[in-house]
Amino acid sequence: MRNRKTKFINKPCWNFSQKKNLKKSVHRNRIKRLLKASFILNKYILEKNMIKSCYIIFIYKAFYLPKFKDVNESIISILNKINHYWNN
Repeated sequence: MRNRKTKFINKPCWNFSQKKNLKKSVHRNRIKRLLKASFILNKYILEKNMIKSCYIIFIYKAFYLPKFKDVNESIISILNKINHYWNN
């Protein structure tokens, strides 16, 4: 067996969107895909100075379908805040 070191990459990331806000499962699944793709693209923000691992949960509460640009900007902002909190 190979000796594997656990990194932040191996930790899951969950996201939720409420059925109350978005009735169609197609829309909820699209939001889940957008959040996951944005997190995968930007997880380097946390990995570069990460000491401990964690679980992150994203909860989408808006009533509209966002564009990837909006989701990506929000995820970057959130990850920068988490990174700033851990480094201080």
